[in-house]
Amino acid sequence: MNNKELKFKNPRLETINLELKRYSRYVPTRFNKKKVELDFNFEVYMKSDKLIEFFVHIQYGYKIKKNELFPCYHSDHILSIELEKDNKQRKFETQFIAHLLGTGIVMIKGYFDTITFGHEINKIPLPVFSPLEMINTKYEKEIKNGVIKLLKR
Repeated sequence: MNNKELKFKNPRLETINLELKRYSRYVPTRFNKKKVELDFNFEVYMKSDKLIEFFVHIQYGYKIKKNELFPCYHSDHILSIELEKDNKQRKFETQFIAHLLGTGIVMIKGYFDTITFGHEINKIPLPVFSPLEMINTKYEKEIKNGVIKLLKR
């Protein structure tokens, strides 16, 4: 399994959930970006022998009280990558999967900037992510010698 041999078609990003609230219409206090918290999560799996999918969740909450967050932004996305050849073993170099996740994050950042333009939450850009570190941390048990076996869903 060599990443150079893996070819895929253009990734497709689909937003399956979107909630965007204008803070100033709901909360009577001045917006303070230091009170914003990010919840980011993802999953990667094989939809078929030729299709890799990432589910990506992003949520920004504004801390109103100690245990109370006002949800300013929430979106869920599916990033679909169709391979040119079947991969029945579902094994990939971790670097390759991290590259695909990084591509998806860049696409989502562009979507986020466009959809939040003019909203208070746009003042807080998505942070810089390390896709390889994220894959290695989340799928530590599924990775052996730099190779990850994806679950089929």
